[in-house]
Amino acid sequence: MKQVKSVSLLVLAMVLAVGFASCSDDEEVLQWNELPGTWECISEKGYVYFKDYPERCNEWNNENPRLLGTIAVFRSDGTVKFNASESEWILKDNLLTLIHPHLGSPLEIAYTVLKLSSDKLILEEFNTGGEDDYTWRYWNNLTFQKVK
Repeated sequence: MKQVKSVSLLVLAMVLAVGFASCSDDEEVLQWNELPGTWECISEKGYVYFKDYPERCNEWNNENPRLLGTIAVFRSDGTVKFNASESEWILKDNLLTLIHPHLGSPLEIAYTVLKLSSDKLILEEFNTGGEDDYTWRYWNNLTFQKVK
């Protein structure tokens, strides 16, 4: 009986050790207060895929990018100048939404914030559409460096 109790305690200790070891502090905490400032896009990669139009499919990795070199000025009042247009921004959890005035009804573009620190901002955009959500797909990953 003593041996069973000792083995049970050893197994419990091992389970607790593995459980505590798997809880790590490696997850980066996003610093939302770091967003206001001037950011420059230093890297852009992504793809666009059209199921029925393979000739229109495209991939890019800093070659023919749309936003490389773009300056984004995020202001603490919730406004942003991005790609030469004025917009509003909302941060909730890890989602950054840019709201552009667009012919009377606002156009919203949502980015997942992968990293936000005092000098680096990494955004990811992914959209699908069509009848089966695979008629077209768009993915873009943008890395910004803080310049002010």
